[in-house]
Amino acid sequence: MLGQLVLMAWAVVVLACFISGTNSLLGSLWTTFSTLGTGLLCAYAFWLTGFRLWRRVGGNASAAWDPLETSAIELGLGTLVFMIAVLCLGAVWLFEPWAAWALIAVSLLGRHTAFLRELGSRREILARERGGGFLVVLLLTSSTMTLVASLAPVTAQDALVYHLAIPAKYIAAGGLTRIEGNFFAAFPQNVEMLFTLGLLLRDDSLAQWFHWFLGVCTCLAVAGLARRIRPGASRLLAAAVFGTIPTVTLIAGWAYVDLAVAFFVVLSTGLFLRWLEEKSLSCLVVSALLAGAAAGCKYTGGFQGLVITLGVLCAGLRRREPVARVLGQAALSALVVALVACPWWIRNVIQTGNPLFPFCYGLFGGEGWDEERARVLALFLNQWGGQGIVELLLLPWRLTFSAQFFSEAHFDGLVGAAFLIAIPVVLWRAWHGPAVFRTVLLLSAAHALFWTLTTQQVRFLLPALALFSAVMGATTNPLVAGSPSWSPFRAAIVVACASNVVITALHFAQHNPLKVVLGLESRSAYLNREIPCGDYAVFEHIENALPESSWILFGSLGNPGFLSKRRYHADAIFENRTLAEILKKSATPEVSHSELRARGFTHVLFRFENVFDPTGARSEISIEDQLKLAEMLNRFARLDFNAGGTYLYDLGARGVISSPPR
Repeated sequence: MLGQLVLMAWAVVVLACFISGTNSLLGSLWTTFSTLGTGLLCAYAFWLTGFRLWRRVGGNASAAWDPLETSAIELGLGTLVFMIAVLCLGAVWLFEPWAAWALIAVSLLGRHTAFLRELGSRREILARERGGGFLVVLLLTSSTMTLVASLAPVTAQDALVYHLAIPAKYIAAGGLTRIEGNFFAAFPQNVEMLFTLGLLLRDDSLAQWFHWFLGVCTCLAVAGLARRIRPGASRLLAAAVFGTIPTVTLIAGWAYVDLAVAFFVVLSTGLFLRWLEEKSLSCLVVSALLAGAAAGCKYTGGFQGLVITLGVLCAGLRRREPVARVLGQAALSALVVALVACPWWIRNVIQTGNPLFPFCYGLFGGEGWDEERARVLALFLNQWGGQGIVELLLLPWRLTFSAQFFSEAHFDGLVGAAFLIAIPVVLWRAWHGPAVFRTVLLLSAAHALFWTLTTQQVRFLLPALALFSAVMGATTNPLVAGSPSWSPFRAAIVVACASNVVITALHFAQHNPLKVVLGLESRSAYLNREIPCGDYAVFEHIENALPESSWILFGSLGNPGFLSKRRYHADAIFENRTLAEILKKSATPEVSHSELRARGFTHVLFRFENVFDPTGARSEISIEDQLKLAEMLNRFARLDFNAGGTYLYDLGARGVISSPPR
């Protein structure tokens, strides 16, 4: 025994020395594994917390449920608990790394025996199922590529502008401070609380990984819902249909919020179905709780709360239950939804006077907003997709064949061919099958209809697609005796999923995040080739050369604020607004410079063609004010750095303005 201990100690010493000696080769890879390890620790803490909560709420009745459905519910509840916990830390100004680690440590206190035993029994149940090997390969291939993308440095536009930029500002302030200029900071921020946790525990890659984790959870939830719709349904097919949607695989590696909304909508729907079957009040309450979680992730996520409340009313009236009871249950579900989502509404009321800021300006108003910006924002959000009657009737066709990534006129994403292939079979099954088919299909259609009335981006459609994916999985029934496991319908869907994975692989190869994740490419080199707005070299200069006291005014450059390691002010969407306002009110270049300095700005940053544009297509600054700005920069400022068309001026020194690059 003593010899074995000595040998183990010797092995540890040798390995430690080896890793230390090869740090130049393994350093970056070790960083990646540390990030992944921290993420897995968080996932375990979420699941354990959800297990403990669901065991008390769901009781023993859930023991006979599908193991994937139960696991997804536990993960959803645990994740929601952590979102609320981080929100509470921010409310008491405790956004500190030690507080984040303490939160994880507290969640892990107590015995884990029952949890681990339950996971073992679920694994045995799932291991007894056979078939679907090719679907497993598709899911693993897709999830591996998106996992690698999530561990790479952040480059997605909205993540840089607000999903991570806002948590970074919270952390710099120590809590939930008001952020001027960036109206996205008024949006519901449940998922941003997870991103804040990731930034506190480690870095932006961990924050980004959390969205990938929520995508995996959504696939589990979709698989569980398929079995809720029909026992013996093809869970793998349902998960593969959703998990290989090109838009899903694209954003799964980004620090976005859309997969969280889909996750909570699917969980809420499954528990609503259970309530319809068993009339269990606990299922209705948890369904509303998770609908409230969706509302706390995104304004459009609040639609699920309306769906659940209306569903309770319709079900009660159909059953001819007492009106008082029906109204009471509907009121209870609406109250639970509101209680979960209301922290963000209350914050907005306190800060702006408008619970849905910046929307509904005509109804609620809103401090720091105006009618002109409200109108422009509405026009901006209506750019995606077509609005005519013919376009609406042809939506399924257009979504399949006309959709494109990064195109406002073409839904800004891809859904693939699987859904259009499945529509005739799913409709036939819903017509001839049990009522639960029609219920879920109706809920999916309701979310799709809501999507057509809002911003027609594919990622906003994911809740409807997730529900439809579950119905598609329930349409095939390979585990029932006499049912063919490879029907033509199933084969066509699998081929469609495989084509989606090919699209994902092409996108992965184009951006090649594997090199930076493995440490074969520097973070700086990766960001220099991948940042979609601005030029990373400028932000490197800001981090390395500017003093900590600097305060930068962003003009129009895409506003990748998360990249700025110095204090900055940025106006979302209306990017030249503050600069244009100062120039308009200033009679001379001297006055405009004095006003900038009086407000505390030490530097101004912008893309040349987005500010100095005589046509007015890129810049809302008038020609007169553009000349005023040029004279002001020429006489009172100094060009501190420029790269690729992005210019940084020091407002405290005199210099000469440069000509635009040719």
